[in-house]
Amino acid sequence: MSLLALIRVLRARAVIIFWAVLVACVAAWLVSRLVPQTYTSSATVQADSIQENLLTGMVEPRLRVSEFLGQQAAIISSRTVALQVIEVLEAENYVSRAQYEQDWRAATGGEIVPGSDARLWFADRLAKRLSVKANVDHSTLIISYTSENPSRASRYANAFADAYM
Repeated sequence: MSLLALIRVLRARAVIIFWAVLVACVAAWLVSRLVPQTYTSSATVQADSIQENLLTGMVEPRLRVSEFLGQQAAIISSRTVALQVIEVLEAENYVSRAQYEQDWRAATGGEIVPGSDARLWFADRLAKRLSVKANVDHSTLIISYTSENPSRASRYANAFADAYM
């Protein structure tokens, strides 16, 4: 097929090509508007994988670094660390107690039951968006937080790293 024949075929199919491109662009635009945008921010923490031998008193590297990092990841994901994050963010006026209490009342009906209050609810909500991955090769923990707001994702990831430290 020569170049001239290709141009004739494209010209004959111009309407079909135009509509296909238009439909693809509209579909892509609709999908981008319907799917919520989420941002993930990460903080990397170097975990000390050195331990003291209780018999000899010497400092040695851990033999089971992956097990140790798994324990540390569980600590970062705990409610205790999330409560410390809330304290730090409240002290910096980054979050307001009135706002998350209002969200808690809307989500739970404001029913006060033992073991459930606004702070614990907010801590659990923070922990749900948190992801902690261990990198055994570098003895690091990667703390990631996902949010609809990029600055919030960054601040919360850093707050979890600081609270863990």
